[in-house]
Amino acid sequence: MVPLLFSFTFAVLGDNRGQSPLQIPEVFPEIITELNLLQPDLVVHLGDMILGYTDDTTLIRREWEQFDSVMERLTMPYHLVVGNHDVWDSTSEQIFKKRYGYLYKSFLIEDCHFIILDSELRSMPDRIGGDQLTWLKQVLKTKSRFKFVFLHKPLWAEDSTYWFEKIHPLLKRDGVIGVFSGHWHAYEYLKRDGIRYIVSGGAGAPLNEFEKAGGFYHYLLVNVAESVRIAVVRPGSILPEDIVRFEIAERIYQINRRWVGYPWIYYPPRSDTVVLSIVNPFHFELCGTIDAAGRRFPFRIEPGESGIAEFPISNLPRWYPTPPVLITINYNEGGDTITLKRKVVLVPQVRIVKREIEIDGEIDDWSGIDSIPIAAPNFWGSRTHREWEGRGDLSFHFRLAYDDDNLYFLVEVTDDVHDQRFSGAGLSRGDALIFAVSANGDPKNNDPKERLSIFFFGLTEKGGEGFLFYPQGKGQPSYQIAADRSGDRTIYEGKINRKTLGSEIWEKGTRVFLDLTVTDSDGKKREGWLATTPALMIENNTAFCLEGRLD
Repeated sequence: MVPLLFSFTFAVLGDNRGQSPLQIPEVFPEIITELNLLQPDLVVHLGDMILGYTDDTTLIRREWEQFDSVMERLTMPYHLVVGNHDVWDSTSEQIFKKRYGYLYKSFLIEDCHFIILDSELRSMPDRIGGDQLTWLKQVLKTKSRFKFVFLHKPLWAEDSTYWFEKIHPLLKRDGVIGVFSGHWHAYEYLKRDGIRYIVSGGAGAPLNEFEKAGGFYHYLLVNVAESVRIAVVRPGSILPEDIVRFEIAERIYQINRRWVGYPWIYYPPRSDTVVLSIVNPFHFELCGTIDAAGRRFPFRIEPGESGIAEFPISNLPRWYPTPPVLITINYNEGGDTITLKRKVVLVPQVRIVKREIEIDGEIDDWSGIDSIPIAAPNFWGSRTHREWEGRGDLSFHFRLAYDDDNLYFLVEVTDDVHDQRFSGAGLSRGDALIFAVSANGDPKNNDPKERLSIFFFGLTEKGGEGFLFYPQGKGQPSYQIAADRSGDRTIYEGKINRKTLGSEIWEKGTRVFLDLTVTDSDGKKREGWLATTPALMIENNTAFCLEGRLD
């Protein structure tokens, strides 16, 4: 073998976006400063560079200008990978292409071939296919000793069957050394057929919960010489590349997101007994303790078994916030533990009456169906710290019904000022109804069958308008909305087809989990909201939804 006559170093970072528009996480410019000290030959950013997800093009451009102002401090070349927060619709795609000139590309430096892919193409979301796959097959044939692939989402984990059937064999055949992604706000490492698969999303976005599962700020230094060496860097330390192995991180996340549920109790409480489900799919025993209200309760679940832990918490509050419960549990045979912090979930129940409703903005069809009021300070939330000013400021009632094919809703809002100047994904920035529906599984138990849908509904100049915010790219949604306003009263009446909700069972006794949020804008910006539960706007967790039962 002819010895190499060069040594090349490049840095990799990803996911620096903040939690609000134009917010720069403190660690992001710190990383840039440190890279200038280390002086790699090249930097690759793995995407999610701005917060995005807005139809305000002025704000989008300001976010990019702010991002560029930080990246331009680098004293070496850099290249960008498109993330889902960077490109989410045709407008954001055009803005990105105009600024940077590409969505995917490749280039050679010395004997290194860099291939940048786009995991966000709207024509084929979350897959490398179509024209991009044809292009990839061609560029992989380019002669080079070291080949590296970059994309935003770790598609080998999110759609592993497709990736390892269609993409991985190409990378293996043509000698790819490493595949780098972001999207997950953590560091994870996997090696398959000699190819390193690395997740690096630690440049400033909110971290995943567990440090032992990779939840720490970091970036990568990759040195290419006779071999390829990768160092994981965070302030004050250099870590080996397998510091968090993929299987350990996945096990911890599975324990948190699937196998340990949320402590819950029906609301209003019928007793002081809180219920928590735990499933053990592993070959070793799961054991630990539950700390609640100053008391400790041990639990033990045998391999392959599931169990229900019941424990008392007296004097629960009438509504949120609820006291925390700490669940300490092992994640391996050696007894290493993590501690999960869960709030007690209060579960209101509503009856959903079977009745076919005509969607016409009239409420006569709803006669005799319970109207549930939401009008109290503890249902109010605001990121501007504005206080609720009473029923005339904002309040609402809602009713629910169903037939063999649809879920119906009627929301009657009292609001002194109606302000809705937006459409599509921007509806929630004005006065709107945000309707979240979780079908199939019980989110309190982290049921993997759960199917979540989030709709935005608003009354615009064109009349009632709806937008399926989540999920997207899963087919044409089927829903209908009618909206009207008279005086200080706005009505949203609509129906959503159960197939759009992904419900597999739709009959008497079926449970669906719901959250209804009415947002309040008084002419300048969204000032707050009233919500049936804290599920969507506060907790971002469907475990906190109310429970509806088809009657």
